[in-house]
Amino acid sequence: MYRWYENAKACYVYLHDVPEVSRFQWWPEWFSHGWMLQELIAPSNVQFFNKDWQSIGDKGAHAPTLRNITGIPEHILTHGLFGNHPCVAQIMSWAARRTTTRVEDRAYSLIGLLNVNMPMLYGEGKKVFHRLQLEIIHTSNDQSIFAWDVSRIEHLLGAGERSILADDLRYFRACGEMELMGHDKFIEFLQEDIPDEELDSINEDQLSTFPTTNRGIQIWLLGCPFSGSQSRQFRAWLPCRHGPRASPVTIVLDLLESNYYRYFPVFGVEGLLEGHPQLRQVYLGYQAYPPHRSTTFEIDDSVLTENGFTCCNEDERSDILTIHIRSDSPTNHHSEVALHNLLARIRTPGKSQETHSR
Repeated sequence: MYRWYENAKACYVYLHDVPEVSRFQWWPEWFSHGWMLQELIAPSNVQFFNKDWQSIGDKGAHAPTLRNITGIPEHILTHGLFGNHPCVAQIMSWAARRTTTRVEDRAYSLIGLLNVNMPMLYGEGKKVFHRLQLEIIHTSNDQSIFAWDVSRIEHLLGAGERSILADDLRYFRACGEMELMGHDKFIEFLQEDIPDEELDSINEDQLSTFPTTNRGIQIWLLGCPFSGSQSRQFRAWLPCRHGPRASPVTIVLDLLESNYYRYFPVFGVEGLLEGHPQLRQVYLGYQAYPPHRSTTFEIDDSVLTENGFTCCNEDERSDILTIHIRSDSPTNHHSEVALHNLLARIRTPGKSQETHSR
């Protein structure tokens, strides 16, 4: 489909919700569609028409406005994906706010933009996003595919371990300025923290190769462990950044069984790093749900109600108390407890007192 639009002499876009004006300054409905991206980027000539079928210009004339609406850079709008091709994370960000009738089409609408081939199977739901990312990894060494962030979308509920692959395109929403870093520029940012003798051993081919195996994604990463974690948990640097003046993106990885998974600390609180970044080979788990031990807790809160407390859930979540348990052996485990915006209210005759606990 992308090639079909790319080979078209002209593409005409009818904007039914744009009135009799020569330009549009808001978000017409057409721009919320997932398939819109290839319809806008692939053709060299895109002509817009308002609700009365009056011409209101082409995409070149509206490039600044289209950039503000879609997040797509002007040079991509005017010249397409030739030449300065954006990184995977940036392309994903363009689709983060778009919708399709079928959830699978959110992924399929990106096939041409990402230059991958995959069969279109309807009925698999959100599993299609993992399949798309694995296809990208098979044909690309672009590590920005790991630079997504769930914490800005799901807040406290995003805490804990995740697959190294994003479950939803929304997790790339903040990657609109993402760009790849060359090997020399990447090492330049880290050279003050790495001994000279170790810098010489960092091979560009190692960092740019990460094959997919039946165990996980085999990859070399520059990482630094957190104090007291015994290398179970570490921060890794990726050769990509949010804009030309930014530092390399970092992600936190946590060991579960034999693979490392993305980890989002409860409340965003992280420990101190120990030592300096070192090159290490790890396997990244890409299963939809990381392995966990099944543990059931029974919490008796009757003492609260007996003393006049009433628990009110401010954000209408039912899981006020969340306990995260991570373990890969009976003797090596740790737990975390998070209170999700717990509001306790004491009611006594004649007066009311509120207590907030976090």
